[in-house]
Amino acid sequence: MNIASKSFFVISLCLFCVFSGPLKAEEAEKKLFSFSVETTLGFFYGQGEEIVYKDANGTYLSELLWDMKPLLYYGAGLSVKLQIPSWPVGFYATPSVKIGVAGRSGFIEDRDWLDPVQDYLTNYSKHDSYIFG
Repeated sequence: MNIASKSFFVISLCLFCVFSGPLKAEEAEKKLFSFSVETTLGFFYGQGEEIVYKDANGTYLSELLWDMKPLLYYGAGLSVKLQIPSWPVGFYATPSVKIGVAGRSGFIEDRDWLDPVQDYLTNYSKHDSYIFG
């Protein structure tokens, strides 16, 4: 996905989120049951990390780093509330789904320390990181 199509997609999604607004079925304070449908748009900017330790002293066996710089996403959610006015407790749930926008998001780096005697880096690789939705 090139930069022009990503930009068009993000702008379209922003407009959708701004003009859709929450859809409310009932007024939550007065009714037994209510729900709302929500849309979301955002991005992650950072790095994921996976570390495997050799022992309890904190010696690394393997380290995997992958960039999310930036990782755009969009999604939708449904909020459901059930509240009986005379009861002190109720039920509230918000299931949602987020989908990443396909494209390059940085690099993946893998480091391994596999020598059982010496404590030095044995394997290293660095590759482009792509998100496929």
